Amino acid sequence: MLIPNEQKILRSILFLLLVLLAAGCATRNPNPPEQGIVSDAPLDQDEGIVFGTLSSGDSKDNTGPGTRYFINYGPKPDAFNPELKNWVLQGHTLYPVFFAQRLPAGEYHVSGLTVGNGNAYVRARFTVASNKATYIGSLQVGFFRGEQGIFLGSNTRVGMRVTSEFDKALQQYKQRNPRLPYEITTNLMKF
Repeated sequence: MLIPNEQKILRSILFLLLVLLAAGCATRNPNPPEQGIVSDAPLDQDEGIVFGTLSSGDSKDNTGPGTRYFINYGPKPDAFNPELKNWVLQGHTLYPVFFAQRLPAGEYHVSGLTVGNGNAYVRARFTVASNKATYIGSLQVGFFRGEQGIFLGSNTRVGMRVTSEFDKALQQYKQRNPRLPYEITTNLMKF
């Protein structure tokens, strides 16, 4: 039998555990953060929007619902360029992840891609048209691990292809950005 002080301590501990459990459940979001929403502010004359989808090209690449995608891009085709930026997307590798980004007009180069635990250097480019929303394609990515190297690392190759699923991507774009009346064009990413 517990003495009165022990009962108070036990109740306090149980209450604290329940509060922590409830707080943990409340902060855990089962859905990934919304992606592809572009500010409603008007574009500057030399800005444009690019949008598309990214998905795993191979069902073996399925790494779960919290998979993060990192796309390294910049104005030059150099993987070690200090001007590189990252798109960080989160989703499930079984479903395409929609993205949209406001950028200064011009040509951009994708130099690196990470999906889950796989990463590789890539050579792809896309163009941002001034004062337009440009669909750059549905990028499907597959990672292939080669033989182990001399220094215990494994070689990773990436297989990429761009398909046009414009209608699906446009529907997602309009759902997320209903007040953006910009002209929409298609200019698929090139390798």
